[in-house]
Amino acid sequence: MNWRIQLRILYSTVTVLLVATAVSNTAHWLYSDPQIQHHFSWKFDEAVDGFVVTRVMEEGAAGRAGVRQDDILIAIDDKSFELSAEVRQYLDEHRPGEQVRYKFHRGNEAFEATLTFEQKNRLLPILSTSIGLLFLFVGFVVVYKKPWARIPRLYYFFSLTFFIILALGHKSQTQPFSGVIFYLVIAGYFLWGPSILHFFMVFPAQISLLHKRPKIVYLFYLPSILGLYYAFIINPKLALLGIIIIGLYFASSFYLLGKSRRKITTPHEQKSMRVIKYGMYLGLTPLAILAFLPDLVINLFGITAVGVVFGLMGLLPISFGYAIMRYGLMDVEIIIKKSLIYSLLTSSLVLLYLLIVMGLGGYLADKFGLGGQTGNILFLIIVALAFQPVRNGIQNFVDRRFYRRRYEYQKTLLKLSQELPGLINISDILNRVTDTISRAMYVSNVMIHLYDQKAERYILRSQSRGKKTPQISWKDEPNGLVDLIKTEKSCCLFYKIEEDERYNNLPISDKLKIEKSGAVLTIPMFYQDALFGIIGLGPKRSGQVYNQEDMDLLQTVAGNAAVALVNARLHQEDLRKQRFESELVMARRIQEGLLPKQDPNLPGLEITGISKPASIVGGDYFDFIPMSDDQILLLVGDVSGKGMPAAIYMSKVQGMVQMAADVHNSPKDILMNVNRRIYRGLDRKSFITMIAALVDGK
Repeated sequence: MNWRIQLRILYSTVTVLLVATAVSNTAHWLYSDPQIQHHFSWKFDEAVDGFVVTRVMEEGAAGRAGVRQDDILIAIDDKSFELSAEVRQYLDEHRPGEQVRYKFHRGNEAFEATLTFEQKNRLLPILSTSIGLLFLFVGFVVVYKKPWARIPRLYYFFSLTFFIILALGHKSQTQPFSGVIFYLVIAGYFLWGPSILHFFMVFPAQISLLHKRPKIVYLFYLPSILGLYYAFIINPKLALLGIIIIGLYFASSFYLLGKSRRKITTPHEQKSMRVIKYGMYLGLTPLAILAFLPDLVINLFGITAVGVVFGLMGLLPISFGYAIMRYGLMDVEIIIKKSLIYSLLTSSLVLLYLLIVMGLGGYLADKFGLGGQTGNILFLIIVALAFQPVRNGIQNFVDRRFYRRRYEYQKTLLKLSQELPGLINISDILNRVTDTISRAMYVSNVMIHLYDQKAERYILRSQSRGKKTPQISWKDEPNGLVDLIKTEKSCCLFYKIEEDERYNNLPISDKLKIEKSGAVLTIPMFYQDALFGIIGLGPKRSGQVYNQEDMDLLQTVAGNAAVALVNARLHQEDLRKQRFESELVMARRIQEGLLPKQDPNLPGLEITGISKPASIVGGDYFDFIPMSDDQILLLVGDVSGKGMPAAIYMSKVQGMVQMAADVHNSPKDILMNVNRRIYRGLDRKSFITMIAALVDGK
């Protein structure tokens, strides 16, 4: 199984388990163990061998009854307890309207307080769980697309801490896994501040400290873990210290966010970061107020108003999710919008069909005397056949109406994919691809690199008109860009190449080439598992990022372009072969013209000759050279090898023989003369065998 699929399964499993735990915990809290709402809490203290009151809401039931912080709880309904779990178990047995009598010690005095169980408030737990689930949902959507990338993983991690604190913080004692939830909540508080600080150390831009020492970031977790352990576990009276520590982490995160925003220059990134800033302000301010002044806020505004303010925290995950989608880490914006619209339209269409079936089905039954059920079934079959065409028509309408630009360039690129196989000229194919992508998607620059066998690298063969990209070539090297593309067989995005773990092993030279070319996306051109070429795209002029729909469509275009280019090359090879064969036929005619056109006439002898080369042309040679009226020189030769090289050597030898025959009368002298001449120009891997005979008719 692919490791990416394994990561998605892992994150999906963890998310499903956490959602089930949160829902179960909240349900138990709301319905299985109604808690007393006396507005005070306590903790067992070994020093006094009793339960010490750690917090009292002065305007609550306990505060009105005179209970104060540091009072010692010694009995409930004249029953003493040794463990906190025993106290909670006893109180869980009571229901709203019942009373319980507490006995306290304050110094040397003892006093009692009788309090009534009240119906617990359900607004805040439900709201808190909902917001926590919203955090987890957005984090899961972000990480599911790219679970191997660092920033989506960090976003999921800090969303997870928010989820644990908000959705599991109101722990139910009757929950089967209450112990596990307790430790999850403790871990959530310990990692809450560091997780969001870690995220803003790398998003939207990694701080310079981490470029040189990336592992040092984990040291920032220690102050939170140690400080909160002391404040919440060892000395609960210093709980305020823990809140201050968490506040300092969030303040540092705000500082890093502001610092990163000042470094961003592109408009769409600035807009995304503004969304995050306002989302954090609106989401975390109510949380800070409720953390430091909960009693005052509840007393002044009431629990309903507090719930409304608390609900503003939902803007935090929404703003992060939106900004990350717009920032290029995700492409679910279009998918979610389309899914919602298509779901609503499909649901409406199904409802309409059901109404039609029920209405006209009954009409058919009455009209033709069919049973009601039979009429409905027949009409349902008829309507079902029309369902898909109607839905497709609605979907096309939605694409044209709400996603017109996307709809238009999709149609353009699909049309290009259909036209490419019909083109047979390589230059026409390359120009059509670059121009169409550049025009349809408003891309600043399109570059196409094709593999060159002689250079053994991918050479720039085409780019957008008016652009002068440096002549960059790509070589297939271990861990290089070409090696990465061949391994993953997918598009590569380079918006944040220095922060994406996929490119950690890329050579510095390749990273510099990517930066120099201005490419933010590469699309592989595969043909039968062989990387035929690479299409590089610059940023969109609109400032938007390339999403998965874009990349899927571009990969289809790239695949069809690769097929078209292979066909064009084969066509060119066929044309070259045809030209070469026609030239060979011409060469054969020329070679045949160099051989004797008629047999010699020497009284008393019958002489004839013929040559049939193994190929169209060859190195076989014979000749008849008259030396006098009664003498004729017969020559038969064979050049090593076949084809055009042998034929060229043969014609060269023939000229030398005829020249030597004009000078010498002896076959020996003629062959020696030719041998000396041909030796200086003959390739050492070739040789010529020849026999010469002088025939004297007398």
